[in-house]
Amino acid sequence: MPASQTEKEKYAAAVQALVTQVALAIMNGQDTTRVFFDRGFNGTGADPITDADLVNLGITAVNLADGVNMLQQLVAFRDNFAVLQSTWGVIMNKLRTDL
Repeated sequence: MPASQTEKEKYAAAVQALVTQVALAIMNGQDTTRVFFDRGFNGTGADPITDADLVNLGITAVNLADGVNMLQQLVAFRDNFAVLQSTWGVIMNKLRTDL
C-alpha cells in the first residue's frame, strides 16, 4: 500500500532535521578546528593538549587529534574536496559521550 501524504511529510521532515544537524555539526567543527590550531593545542603547537590534560575525559591526545582531523574531513566533504580514508567509525566511537 502506498504511503500516505502524512507519512511522506513525516519522512521528509526527518531528513530535513538530520541534514540540518549535519550542517550544524560541520560548521561547529570548522570553528572547533580553527580554535585547536589558533590556540596551539595541536601536538606541535605552542600549548599542546597532552594525555595528562585529558585524563578525566578518558581519551588521549591522539584520540582528540583524530577527532579534529575527522572534523576537518567533514568540512572537506561539504566543500567537495577529497576526503581522507580512515577508521572514522572507530574514531567517533572513542570520542562519543552519548553511549
